[in-house]
Amino acid sequence: MLWSATTISTLSADSEPTVVVQFESGKYIFNAGENTGRSWLQSRNKWSKTKAIFLTQNGTQRGAGLPGLMMFLADATTTKLDVVGPQGLFHFLASMRSYLWRDGMHVNVTQAQNTLTESDLAKPTPLFRDANVEVFGIPIFASPSTETSVDTDAEPVGAKRKRGVSPESSSSLKRPHRGQMSDVGLPTESVLSEVQQQSFSPSALRGEHAEEWRRLTIDNMFPAEPPKTPAPSEVQKQKKKSKKDAASNVQEAVVPPPTPQPRPYQSSRHPTIQTHRDRLLPRFEPMSSKPALSYVVVGPAVRGKFDAKKANDMGVPRGPIRRDLTLGQSVTFEVDDGHGGKVKRMVHSHELMGPSDPPHVVMILDVPTIDHIPSLASSFANSPFYSKLRSHDEEHRKEFVVHAIFHLCGKDVLESEAYKAFMTGFHPATHHVVASRQHAPNPVTFTSAAANQLALTKLDAVMFPPHHYRLHSPKDLTCMFPVSSLPPNVHLFRSGLNVDVRPARGPILDQASLDYDRFHPIATGERSLEIEEKTLQAFEDAQIAASKLDAVPAKPEDGVTIIPLGTSSALPSKYRNVSSTLIMIPGHGNILLDCGEGTWGQIARSFGSDVMSSGAWEVLRGLKCIYLSHIHGDHHIGLAKVLAMRKQLDPPPSEPLYVVGIRSVHLYTSELNDLEDLGVDDPTGNGVIPILSDSLNFRGPYVAKYGKWQLKDGEKWMDHQRSERVSKEMCAALGLKGFTTVDVDHRTRCYGLVIDHRDGWRIVFSGDTKPTQNLVRAGKGATVLIHEATMGDDQEELAAQKAHSTMGQAVRIGTEMEAQNIMLTHFSARYPKMPPALLSNDYTANVVLAFDHARVRIGDMRKLRAYLPAMEQFYGSVAAMDEDPEEDAEMLVHVDAEVPEA
Repeated sequence: MLWSATTISTLSADSEPTVVVQFESGKYIFNAGENTGRSWLQSRNKWSKTKAIFLTQNGTQRGAGLPGLMMFLADATTTKLDVVGPQGLFHFLASMRSYLWRDGMHVNVTQAQNTLTESDLAKPTPLFRDANVEVFGIPIFASPSTETSVDTDAEPVGAKRKRGVSPESSSSLKRPHRGQMSDVGLPTESVLSEVQQQSFSPSALRGEHAEEWRRLTIDNMFPAEPPKTPAPSEVQKQKKKSKKDAASNVQEAVVPPPTPQPRPYQSSRHPTIQTHRDRLLPRFEPMSSKPALSYVVVGPAVRGKFDAKKANDMGVPRGPIRRDLTLGQSVTFEVDDGHGGKVKRMVHSHELMGPSDPPHVVMILDVPTIDHIPSLASSFANSPFYSKLRSHDEEHRKEFVVHAIFHLCGKDVLESEAYKAFMTGFHPATHHVVASRQHAPNPVTFTSAAANQLALTKLDAVMFPPHHYRLHSPKDLTCMFPVSSLPPNVHLFRSGLNVDVRPARGPILDQASLDYDRFHPIATGERSLEIEEKTLQAFEDAQIAASKLDAVPAKPEDGVTIIPLGTSSALPSKYRNVSSTLIMIPGHGNILLDCGEGTWGQIARSFGSDVMSSGAWEVLRGLKCIYLSHIHGDHHIGLAKVLAMRKQLDPPPSEPLYVVGIRSVHLYTSELNDLEDLGVDDPTGNGVIPILSDSLNFRGPYVAKYGKWQLKDGEKWMDHQRSERVSKEMCAALGLKGFTTVDVDHRTRCYGLVIDHRDGWRIVFSGDTKPTQNLVRAGKGATVLIHEATMGDDQEELAAQKAHSTMGQAVRIGTEMEAQNIMLTHFSARYPKMPPALLSNDYTANVVLAFDHARVRIGDMRKLRAYLPAMEQFYGSVAAMDEDPEEDAEMLVHVDAEVPEA
C-alpha cells in the first residue's frame, strides 16, 4: 500500500505548518493554522477523501484555519469527518456554533486525555483508527526550565509523575474512551434536569456537565445521523471482500462505516440544548502547564510477497487455497504420489511467503517551549511501546520503522542540547523535518498573487508595493551545529515537501509545485519578470492618463489610506483573500472593517513582520478599532488571530482596541479567550473593549426601542449605555465625530457603517447587503463608499437570492447617496483575478475596484480609476499562463454550494 506525507504550508508570515498523510483511499490533516484552506488552493492538491483533522494545540497558532477548512470540506461533499485534538477541543469547536454548522456532515470529535496512565504507556490505545492508519496521541506539558540536562535514556525529569488535571479533564469523565464525542441521542438526565430549571445558565455548569454541554452543542452543529455500526457478520463479510479485492497484500484494519444520512436544514439532535444556543458556554479553565499533543501515525504492515513459482513446484492449486496461504493460514491438499495415487500434503504460510514489511511510522511532534522537552522525553523513555520507536536497536526496527518525524519547534527548542539529544535517540535512517521560526526563511505562500502584485509595481510601485518576504534563514542549521550534534537526515520544513513512506524515500520538493511557482524564480533571479509588450504599453498609457488628471485643491482626507486586505466573498482564492479593509488615518490610528481569515497574514505581507519595531507590528500597535459587520465566517474568523498577535507586542500597546460587533461576535471572542489570552477583559487598560453595534444604530439603539437585550451571564457588552459611552472614547482616540451603524438587508443580522471625521470627510461601509435605502439615507454625501459587489450585472437574480448586490446596484446606491468615490469589493470567486469591467464611465462618482494589498490614498482614487483599463489588460494577459480549468471548475462547485446563514 503506497502512502506518503506532504507539507501543504510552512512557517511564514501568513502560514503555519500543515502536514497531510495521504493514502489512495484517504487523507489525514495535521494542524490547520490560519490560511490552511487557501494554501491548499495554491498547492493544487485536492481535499477529496479527507477522513480526519488532528490538532496539536487548540487556539490560533494551530487551529485558526479549522473552521474555514471544515467549510471547504463540507462544501466539497465530505459527509463524515473526525476531528482530534487536546483538552479544550470541545470548547474550541463549540465556540464556533454561531457560524459553523453543516446539516449534511457528521463530525466525530475526539478529545485526548491530559494524562497517560501506566496502562496507556504500556499499551497505548489509538485516538483514531481506520483501514489505513492508527494514530496515537502523546500529551506533553511544560515543566520548570530544565536546560541543564535531560537524560533521554534513563528516567527523565518528571517520569511517571502525576500531571495536573484541570476541572475540564476528560480523565474524570465516565464517557467514551479518551473523551470521544458521544453519539448518544439524548443528554444525560442530570444535565437535562438542570436545563429545565428557570434560573438555568450554561455558563454555570462545571466539570462533567460542562463537557457534556459542549459535546451536545457540537452535536447540534453537525446533526447528520452518525454512521451505524455494521453487524459483526457484515464486518466479516466486508473484510473478506476487501481482502479479495485488494491490489496489494496489505493486512486489513477496521472497515469504514457507511455514509451518514443528512438531516433537514437547521435540524437539531438536541432541541432542548438548542434553545440555549446563544448563551455563553461554560467557562473553560486551561491548565497552567500549557499542554500540547503530539501524534504517532502507524501505517499498515505489509505481508511478504507470495512465491508463485515455488507454489507451482510444490503443486499448490490455484484459487482459495493460495489466498488462505497469503492470509497466514496452513493448508492441506492432495497431490499425485507419482504412482497414480494421491497423498495429502500440508503447506505452511511461511514456506511460500516472503518476509513481512513491518508497519512504517510518521510522527508529528509539537514542542512549544524548552519546558515541554522533559515531558516528551519521559513519554518515550517510560513506555515499552514508544521506546521501541525511539531506538537504534535493529530488532525494534523489525517491529516498526520510523521513517519521518515532523518537528514543530518553539523558540529555542531546536537549539536545546536536550532536544538534540532526544532527536539523536531515533534510528539514524529516520528523516527529521524541522519547523523552527529561528531557522526558517519567510517564503511567499500565495505565489500567484505575489507574482501579479510584482508585475503591478511596473504600473505604480507606491499603490501596488511588492509583498514582503525573506528567502534566507536567520540561522542556518548546517552552520550552527556540528554534524555530530544533530541526526544525519535533518531537513528544513518547506511547503510542497513530499516524503514517500512506502515505498520509503527521503523528502523531495514536489516538481509540479515548483513549476507552478511564478514568484520565487523571479525573486532569486532565475527568471526575469515577463510582461507582454501590449500590457507594458497599457501601463504607460494609464500613467500618462493619470498624470493629465485635472488638479484639484488639497483636502484633509487626501492622506487617509484605504488598503483592501481581502476582496473575495465567501471563499478565498489564490489571488484574493476574504473580507477585510484597513483604513489608516494619519495622526490618529487605524480601523479594520471586517476581519476574515488570513487578515493578519495580509497585513504582514503588505508591511513586513520581521522586526517588531516596524511594519506590520506598528500597524497593529496603531490599530484602535475593528468593526465586524456580521458573524459570517468570511468576515470575522481572522479576528482571533489579530488579537492573539496583538498580545505579542513588546512593549504592549499604550491604548485599548475597540471591537465593534453584534452580540455573537463578543460571545465568540469571550469564549476563545478561555483557551488563549486574546486581551479580552484585560484589566491593564490596553486590552480589548467590546462595543455592541446595535447600540450605535443610526435610528437609535435597538435596545432602547425594543427592550430586547438584557444583561445576562455577565455579558457587559449587552449594556447599551456602556457601549455608547466607550464608543465616544473610541471616537476621541481616532479623531472622529461620529461612528454610526446602519441596518442593511442580508440573510442574517448585519450592519453597515458610517464613519464621520472631525476634518469633514465621511467613509461609508456597506457590509454584506442587497441594495438598501437605509445606507443611502445614513451615508448621504459620503467621501468614499466601500460597497460590496459580489455579482456581475448578469447575476442580479442570484444576487437577490443570496442577499448580495451586483456591481451596477452598488454603483446606483453610491450615486443616490451622492458619494464622491465608490470602491467596489467583496467579489465572487467566479471572478478570481478581476471582476467584470464596469459597464459605463458615465458616473457622477469616481468608481474604482478594490484589489488585495493596494494602498489607495483617498486623494489618489481618480488615479486608480485611470489605471483600471491597464489592469484589465494585465489580468487578461496572465490568465493563459496561470489558468487551471480543473481547479476553476472545483472552485465553482464551492461557490455554488448553499452556505448556511446565521
